[in-house]
Amino acid sequence: VGPDTPEVERPPHPEVSGPTRPGSLILEKLPLLLLSIGSGVLAIYGKAAQGTVAGMTELPVGARMANVVVGYVRYLWHAVYPVDLSIYYPHPTLIGLNWLPWQVIGALVLLIAATVGAMISWRSRPYLLICWLWFLGMLAPMVGFLQTGGAAMADHHAYLAFIGLYIAAVWAAVECLSPKLLRRVAPLVIVVLTWLSYLQAGWWQSNLYIFWYALQSNEINPLAHNMIARELLARGQAMAANDHARRAVEIQPNAMSHNNMGAVYSSIGEYKRAEIHFRSAIARRPDQPGVWRNLARALGEQGKLQDAVAAAQRALELDADAPLTLNLLGELHLAMRRTDEAIAAFEHALQLVPDNATVRRNLQRARSPSPQETEHDTIEHPVPVRGPAADVSRDR
Repeated sequence: VGPDTPEVERPPHPEVSGPTRPGSLILEKLPLLLLSIGSGVLAIYGKAAQGTVAGMTELPVGARMANVVVGYVRYLWHAVYPVDLSIYYPHPTLIGLNWLPWQVIGALVLLIAATVGAMISWRSRPYLLICWLWFLGMLAPMVGFLQTGGAAMADHHAYLAFIGLYIAAVWAAVECLSPKLLRRVAPLVIVVLTWLSYLQAGWWQSNLYIFWYALQSNEINPLAHNMIARELLARGQAMAANDHARRAVEIQPNAMSHNNMGAVYSSIGEYKRAEIHFRSAIARRPDQPGVWRNLARALGEQGKLQDAVAAAQRALELDADAPLTLNLLGELHLAMRRTDEAIAAFEHALQLVPDNATVRRNLQRARSPSPQETEHDTIEHPVPVRGPAADVSRDR
């Protein structure tokens, strides 16, 4: 470029607008806020329809607030020290326990101190307050103000909330550490976290593994005992399942626990005891068709055929297209020599599962019974009863 080269005209810089008013910042986010509120209302409505929202009698305001305060600190601890994680953390109040006063007060003091510290550093390090509020705000809908289910917390609830903490940690590290040190430490941190993630993922091999691991961090875990009992029962280990089912009933005698206990007793032929536990489950959750079906089978095995038919019909009122229940109802009708009703039930079941050989065989039996079957009333076990907890959707 020489001295005679004409000067190239540069395009004008775009005008930089002044500071945006807070009102306009809030206004532009109103659509997102409305969408969030709408999705929250729909979620609450859905949970309420399933019967999974805890009432104030079951979970008072004080217990909720205590769990909220302690829960925030527990999430913080898991972000810093992710050890002894669990697929399910039972709410202490729902299993007859409570957070101790010193735990609640200590957690509250820690949260207040962190908030005040972030506010004081607003001028010099504004990202600390923004990231801290990100963490608090993202967890607010899930930390337990409105309790659904029986969990005190869940690690997957913190995925988005932890982003705020991670941003604060990274920015603080860049500010406080030299670039040379960062280049040495960052790869080491990544390797360590990757290895820990690999070890943690190793427990997710099956329900038995992951819930057994949950018991290692907290033995007072009714859902873990229930699910282990279910898995052991499915593997034919009734006696081992009995220990976990009984422990679940001791910790939290809810519908799931009693249904599991009844399934264990049914598997070893103690149908009278099974009936007692199935009725206890129904008393707590009368809207579960699987429990009614389990009760129907236990009653049928005791020869209480009329009561068994009534229980099976109640299960079908709750779930009209359940092939297991229809097949069981057909067996009960067949045992009572109600051939037409049995054929109708088997045909309905066969429409739902046309490839099921057992239902097809039962239908053939009903249409052309052998002399032995007309002399002896029997109930054939077509398929294993569904998992003892499969139809109890809430751990309460």
